[in-house]
Amino acid sequence: GSFQVGLILGLVGLEGALIQGMLIHRVTRRLGEKLTVVVGLIAFATSYAMLSAQVPQVIVFLALSLLGVGLSLSQPAANSMITKLVPRSDQGAAFGLVQSLTSLSNILGQVFAGALFNYVSPFAPYTAGVFFVACGLFVFSFYANRRTQTMLDSPLR
Repeated sequence: GSFQVGLILGLVGLEGALIQGMLIHRVTRRLGEKLTVVVGLIAFATSYAMLSAQVPQVIVFLALSLLGVGLSLSQPAANSMITKLVPRSDQGAAFGLVQSLTSLSNILGQVFAGALFNYVSPFAPYTAGVFFVACGLFVFSFYANRRTQTMLDSPLR
């Protein structure tokens, strides 16, 4: 019901504030941006996998909490990588492109997930989410290892 939705939104918001406000600096200093993004995406995929089957309500809360952790870890680390990889004069355009693609994926994702929910199963959007996050993880890992290895480790940046 509405109480549970409010509880979940409050939990995810609190997690985001705690992680991004107090922990993200320590985590990225310890793991580095690339690994922090990977850990965040793995948390995303794990939460979607947990939600892709009918599970008890406590597992739903745990999965959504993990989703919040994944978002709170991956987004700031990815933004930090962008600032290190893109020349200062192009950062506004780069972040504008990232925001535009994020908005587009949010719009198209809702339409796709709604169709899956309606025509396949209420759990199908989460199964698709696991697939898409895994694809993103693969692309990010491939790109990050090929393209950013020397750029992020360079003392000139």
